[in-house]
Amino acid sequence: MEFTLWHQLGILVGAALGYLNFRFIIGIIVPRLRALDNATTAEERGAFERKITLLRRIILVFEILALAVIGYFVGGLVGSWQGG
Repeated sequence: MEFTLWHQLGILVGAALGYLNFRFIIGIIVPRLRALDNATTAEERGAFERKITLLRRIILVFEILALAVIGYFVGGLVGSWQGG
């Protein structure tokens, strides 16, 4: 498993795109989830917000890791086209 400059650039670009994609997805999902919230007590609202926070963290980690891995392979592919 190589770790050339091209791989590193691919990881960096992939992670950045993962973060941007996370912001886009969260911008759509969270307001819709909050619109569905029918909590009547402060305890229920707190539990709902904790679930949203957990969902945000899971999506963030998945997006960044998945696109960084894809970026690694794309960076290696581009590097092989460039001759190094």
